[in-house]
Amino acid sequence: MSKSEEKKTCVCECSCAEEKKENKSSSDLVAQVEQVLDSLRINLQMDGGDIQLVEITEDKVVKVHFLGACCGCPGAQSTLKFYIERAVKDLIPDIKEVVMA
Repeated sequence: MSKSEEKKTCVCECSCAEEKKENKSSSDLVAQVEQVLDSLRINLQMDGGDIQLVEITEDKVVKVHFLGACCGCPGAQSTLKFYIERAVKDLIPDIKEVVMA
């Protein structure tokens, strides 16, 4: 393998190393939030609804979208704050808020 074909790996303490760490941390956070939403989803589905993770912002705000019967439900905002947000924040303290996308 020639020098130009060698895979270069950054081992310094530069921003690219921080970026890799942040990307891994971000994907771990997404997986954690998805796991919590999966555990709550069954109760929403029992009423004909569902929930979808849209994004997690840099400031740790989770944005979700309700599906099915949850769309337009008068209790959707209460469900979001008192059921979804409470569970997510209890299990993942880094999360600041859960909001509708």
